[in-house]
Amino acid sequence: MQLRILVVEDVATSRRFLIKVLQRQLPRAIITEAEDGQEALDAYAAASSTDKPSVVLIDKEMPRMDGYAATRRLRAMGFRGPIIGITGDAGQAAVDEFVAQGAVDVVTKPVQMAALLDIIERELTLLAESPIAAGAEAGFAGSDVAVVDSPPSRGRSGAGASGSVGAAADPPGGT
Repeated sequence: MQLRILVVEDVATSRRFLIKVLQRQLPRAIITEAEDGQEALDAYAAASSTDKPSVVLIDKEMPRMDGYAATRRLRAMGFRGPIIGITGDAGQAAVDEFVAQGAVDVVTKPVQMAALLDIIERELTLLAESPIAAGAEAGFAGSDVAVVDSPPSRGRSGAGASGSVGAAADPPGGT
C-alpha cells in the first residue's frame, strides 16, 4: 500500500501550496484534499479500507467543522494514523486543545515544510516501531511502515515550533 495524505484546509491557496510541496517531496504519496472538517469526515467514511489516509494534516479554523472537532471525530471513527494540526494561533492553548482532541503534533503558520516533513517521517517511523506493527495489514510503498495504532500525543515538537528550520511558508492570506 502507498502513503496516503489527506490535506484539510479551507483556504484554497494554502491547500494547493501544501499539496504541491508534498507532491514534490513525497512523489509516491497519494494526496487527497478536503475544504473543511465535515468534508474530511465524509471522505474518510466513504473511502475503502485500502484508500483511507495514512496521515491527516488539518487546519484549526474552518467552516462547517473546525479542526478540533474533525480530529476528535476522526479518532472516534477509528482513524489511527498521525493527525497533525495546522494553526495560525501560536499560543500553547491551541496546541494543547489539538493534542487533547487527538493530534500527535501541531505546526504553526506559516508552515515550515521541512519541519512538517520531519514530523510526518517521525510519526510513521514510530508507528513502524510499534510492538504490534508486525501484525498490521496496511503498509506504505517505499518503506516498511504500517499504521497500526495511534502513537501517544506529543504536542508541538521542536520540529513543529515556530522558527523551525525550513524555508517554505504558506502563501499570504492563509489562516
